[in-house]
Amino acid sequence: MKQGKVRMAMAAAMTISMALAPVALADRPISQGQIYAGALVSQFTLDVDGISDRPRPLGVVGRLGYFLTDQIALEARAGTGFEKDRVSGINTGLDRLYGGYLLGLLPLGESSAFYWVAGYSDARVSLSGGGVSEKDSADGFSYGAGFDFFASDGIGLSAEYIRYLDKDDYDLYAISLGMRYSF
Repeated sequence: MKQGKVRMAMAAAMTISMALAPVALADRPISQGQIYAGALVSQFTLDVDGISDRPRPLGVVGRLGYFLTDQIALEARAGTGFEKDRVSGINTGLDRLYGGYLLGLLPLGESSAFYWVAGYSDARVSLSGGGVSEKDSADGFSYGAGFDFFASDGIGLSAEYIRYLDKDDYDLYAISLGMRYSF
């Protein structure tokens, strides 16, 4: 039930932002047919139901995208963890993450845009220590939002929140900062 309401709210917000985008368009450094690549440094959170301590491993996520229109992009991502987090004697890390996403942009003038992201993710986390050695993989619907600031014609800076996995017994989400280059 919770997932259904969140998905409906995200779909409504994406629809509204895409409908309003042509009104807000200005001469911006993104356009239809443009390709971009970049990276996000992310603090992931593994939120397991019934456990108050949440491991927060650090990772990096590569991005490659293509603007279908001035407001809509397709994006592929792949990432991995580079620093595990130790909580209650258990080291938790992100082994891998990949997925495909649709982004809807709402320009906020010439040098910034708010965006919605929705798609599919597959991730694997590892747990080790205290007699535990386990790897768990999961996939599913992903959604989030972010903000882009275009520092120059080809360079953009990003801040983002995304819920990569929203499962019944746990969630995997991230807060990220990154950079991208359009060519």
